[in-house]
Amino acid sequence: MSTQAAGSTTNLSVNCLDRHLAARADQPALVWEGNDQGEEARWTYAELHAEVARFAIDLGGLGVRRGDRVGIYLQMVPQAAVACLACARIGAGVS
Repeated sequence: MSTQAAGSTTNLSVNCLDRHLAARADQPALVWEGNDQGEEARWTYAELHAEVARFAIDLGGLGVRRGDRVGIYLQMVPQAAVACLACARIGAGVS
């Protein structure tokens, strides 16, 4: 059962990033550790927001629009999260 009101929409990218920018811009939003020792990445909310926005603009430049389906073929790297959030930001589905 959905708790969402009829006719409403939810943008997961906004829920994951934008609403946290005011209070948590400099706090870690994504912490990734690779398989090899010392291989890691830490992105703050502000850095992750900037990357997602940049990738969403690039997707739009490639002609991806709301309602399109995008195939993402990446290993479990931080850029996979960026790609998924960018698709959500523009309303494209991920498969």
